[in-house]
Amino acid sequence: MQYGVIQWPTKPDDPIARTRFAFIEETMRSLLEEGVFSVITSRSKVRILDVMAASGICGVALAKVLYEAGVDVDLAISDLRMNELELARQWIEVAGLKEENLSPRTIVADATMLPQYFKEEKFDIITIWGSSLPHLNVWELPLLISGARELQPPHGILIMEQADILPRILVGNTFRYVMTEGKKALTISESYDTLRGVQRRLLYKLPEMKYIGRVESRLWEVAQVLALMWLFYTEVKLHDHKEVTGYISRITKVLVAKQPRMTCTKWEELAADLPRVISALHQHEVFS
Repeated sequence: MQYGVIQWPTKPDDPIARTRFAFIEETMRSLLEEGVFSVITSRSKVRILDVMAASGICGVALAKVLYEAGVDVDLAISDLRMNELELARQWIEVAGLKEENLSPRTIVADATMLPQYFKEEKFDIITIWGSSLPHLNVWELPLLISGARELQPPHGILIMEQADILPRILVGNTFRYVMTEGKKALTISESYDTLRGVQRRLLYKLPEMKYIGRVESRLWEVAQVLALMWLFYTEVKLHDHKEVTGYISRITKVLVAKQPRMTCTKWEELAADLPRVISALHQHEVFS
């Protein structure tokens, strides 16, 4: 619902989105030079899955960097919005690649249920880019990370890009009762869901102040996400990322997890048990 009003630059014909692509490519090249992909680049083919990908801007930028390093790449792009996925092939043209070199596969998929969509598949690199995690509550992010781990071989790498939202809000008081969301929308604080850890806000379209509906977001901090990644991967590290594009100026963190744990709780067990846990919590008077 909010994407119709709060628009993020993802379309290949948008100059701001193209600038974003260049910044993402620059960060991926830095990761390559720092040796993040050293165990990957020696393989005959590298399989990439871009999750919550919108139009696939991150997946294509990474694929371009690896392809130019002499790596054969197979790219899959997933999101819940088919209209965004349909733009993925245009990024191939923007990247200066040909479809015979890189032909992305697009899949409409729920990020918290990845093993159901990619059965029997393994991906060397899984990316989640664009500070997408506020769309996931405290129960859903572990399902995403757990599912990603199960889709990766022992040398697999999980990469997330995320703004350190919670400290910025607590220190800088940037999540006021009324807050503009870009140039075309504003939100008004309504309530907080203690059980799911999400802030509920009322969304209005500007300038006519047309009510659109209620939106929810989880105010993640990087430390929380790193700790969750560590539960499913043995090595976690931080890298810097910046984007300066028109009205958007972002300095964020790139979270890199390596060496998927082979002995942690399986995604299927977590997904099956979650309804029971939520139901039991709802029976407690604190959440009634």
